[in-house]
Amino acid sequence: MRAALEEMTVEGIKTNLNFLYLIMFSPGFITGSYNTSFLKKHGDLILKWDKESRRKIKKDEE
Repeated sequence: MRAALEEMTVEGIKTNLNFLYLIMFSPGFITGSYNTSFLKKHGDLILKWDKESRRKIKKDEE
């Protein structure tokens, strides 16, 4: 799934691909400890990672 998200290209609209990719690195996801409340429990951490990664990408592009 990580490879599929890495290879995905979507142009013209905003997506949540980065967010979905970061979910793959969440300890709860890696260990298989997820259910329908996964985002409620881990969403804030993943959103924090998303913001940090976007800042890094923007900085690298400058």
